[in-house]
Amino acid sequence: MRRRALLSTLGLALTTPTAGCLGGGAPPVAENSGTEDADGTDDGSDGSGTATHPRFVETSLTDTGRCENPGTASVRFGDDGVTVTGCAHGPNGCAVPALADVSYDPANDLLTVVVASEVERRGDVGCTQALVPLGYEVRVVMDGAVPEVVSVVHDDVDGRREVVRVGRDGA
Repeated sequence: MRRRALLSTLGLALTTPTAGCLGGGAPPVAENSGTEDADGTDDGSDGSGTATHPRFVETSLTDTGRCENPGTASVRFGDDGVTVTGCAHGPNGCAVPALADVSYDPANDLLTVVVASEVERRGDVGCTQALVPLGYEVRVVMDGAVPEVVSVVHDDVDGRREVVRVGRDGA
């Protein structure tokens, strides 16, 4: 009986300090909500080693090609994360959507996703000079709870602006 108690306590003690430090995906991007590690990323703590907010396990953007309604986005809340589907404006035919920033504000339980348009020239390929709609899907998974509110910002040829802010309850 004592061996089980010791093993469960030891297992919890060993896994707690490393929670959120393992896993794939892009490195966490956070907004001044904790202390920074040597590599400049927020370690999610208040300086005492205690985590103050969830950390990013995955942040990814998938280019879904052309889309119908530039300047729009929608958010889908899941059990383990958030999926943002949207359509930004590119300045020309060589533009692609890019994940510019993902940040979490624990005081407001707010996740902010910034999608930009970047020009990607390949060799001597000519680019059309017309504005192009850039479809994308962003996936954000955090260890711990899924945020209550998500803000999606586009930083493209139309300027930097919030295109949607939605709560889990749909408001």
